[in-house]
Amino acid sequence: MRIRLSFTEEKGQKIILPIHYNVSIQWMIYKFLTSKLASTLHDTGYPLADRKFKLFTFSRILEQGIPVSIKNKRFLLFTSSFSFYLSSAMDNLLKDVLSSSLSNTTLLLNNQSITLKELTVIKDPTFSSPLLIKMESPMTTYSTFHTEDKEKRTHYYHPWSKDFSHFLHKNLLRKYAVIHQCDIPSIDDLPFHIEPFKVGKERNFSVVVYKNNPIEAWTGIYKIQGSPLLVEIGYSSGLGSKNSMGFGMWSPYEPM
Repeated sequence: MRIRLSFTEEKGQKIILPIHYNVSIQWMIYKFLTSKLASTLHDTGYPLADRKFKLFTFSRILEQGIPVSIKNKRFLLFTSSFSFYLSSAMDNLLKDVLSSSLSNTTLLLNNQSITLKELTVIKDPTFSSPLLIKMESPMTTYSTFHTEDKEKRTHYYHPWSKDFSHFLHKNLLRKYAVIHQCDIPSIDDLPFHIEPFKVGKERNFSVVVYKNNPIEAWTGIYKIQGSPLLVEIGYSSGLGSKNSMGFGMWSPYEPM
């Protein structure tokens, strides 16, 4: 399930957001959840072995912001409003947002009074295979390891690496197990593959700073194929890792 939320400044003023605004958008989402669900998602999520999943994701802001500098810091200026998509495999999460939006429509964001002016439910697409997709927020997948001196390192995979599709596939299988409360299916039982279709190594490479941590991720257009069940989970919960931080959302793409 997916919704689009559109916000405006309460008095019609311009809206200023950090250039790396993922934390701000994530904070807004949590504010639209009941305190119980927000605490559960934040603290434990939906656990599986030593991992925990939030099973929601959100897009980049859909409008084009104007870059500005204020006291040597970079921001984006929105002259009227801004909007983004929010998607989840757990219907209770979006129903929580829908219910809350009926009575709680104003938030104080970065000392700006932001009002929810419109909420739209997006009809699910047909999850066919193969399918071209366009990233609505950059996707990331990675491995962590320790060096000989016990220093923790993170290795991010690029879309042309064979491990890129492999790790996205394994991530989807884990999400399937969480959603259906079952053992993790085998790769052969629920296949999935992703490959670059229209992706530039410079144009689509993105570094997003989240709480002072740089995260390497990729936008662009990709071809996916495999189990419609996994494709649907990828649509609702996001592809790859860090979905609840604003990574891995996509929409079907139709070439002109």
